Amino acid sequence: MDMARRPLLPLLSFTAVLAAAATAAILPAAAGRPVQMGMGGGGVKVEWDYSDGPKGPAHWGELHPSFKQCGVGKQQSPIDIPAWKQRQARGNSTMNDILAMPPSLTLVPHEGRINMATTCATFGRCGSLRWDDHTYFFTNLHFHQASEHRRGGDTLAMEAHLVMATHEAHPADGKAGGAAAKDEPRLAVVGVFLELGQANAVLDEVLDGLEAGTEVPVGDLWDNLLVPDSGYCAWRGSLTTPPCTEGVQWLMQTEPVRASRAQLARFAVDIHEGSDGVNRPVQPINNRDIQRHRPPHRYE
Repeated sequence: MDMARRPLLPLLSFTAVLAAAATAAILPAAAGRPVQMGMGGGGVKVEWDYSDGPKGPAHWGELHPSFKQCGVGKQQSPIDIPAWKQRQARGNSTMNDILAMPPSLTLVPHEGRINMATTCATFGRCGSLRWDDHTYFFTNLHFHQASEHRRGGDTLAMEAHLVMATHEAHPADGKAGGAAAKDEPRLAVVGVFLELGQANAVLDEVLDGLEAGTEVPVGDLWDNLLVPDSGYCAWRGSLTTPPCTEGVQWLMQTEPVRASRAQLARFAVDIHEGSDGVNRPVQPINNRDIQRHRPPHRYE
């Protein structure tokens, strides 16, 4: 998960984390992969990339003190989701039970094309998530090709991230709208695996709008990206880009959806921009609890 509004760090304001996640600036490619600009403590811009070089994932934790979690964190993302480590949660529920998404919404392309991020046109009106006594609101949709997370060792064609936040960020002052100063914004990410198959209507809508640099009216989200009666897995993780902040609630939809070969080809150009990819390697699970939520009266 990346490119989104995220929880606070002691050394980072919420606005700084948002700026780092959004990757507003993309520099010339290094070792075949785009160079990213992240925000360190105090608003300092720090270059990082996805290469095997000194600014790549293996060295993110060394690039700035506020990126330390990238190297020493114990709940880092992405992960390989193994069937043997999943624990069946008490009770059954579906994506429809935790998500409330409108039949249509309008997204706005984010500055910079990397990962093809779009943000909600109006915070609080593009859908919400209810989890662990907290309400999160949709803020950001972006994609990774191939998938960042793995499923039982397998990498899928692509992965969509719906980023949800408890509060809106105000870039001018870094404060959380509608919340007491003591409240820290919480972050959750709904992940969706995409596999090769028939064309996906939502992807066409998103691609058309993003490539034109215009607002993206998205409809039929439930039918083409989210699966209402799908189960899901839940665990605690982190951002998948610097500063690799931990404490992010991850919810991965169990049932994948499909994308056509032509759509994947378009994303390969729009996401990677001719590079070798923008995916952080999977991280150790350590002792994390991965809960599996199954739909009632259904076996997956």
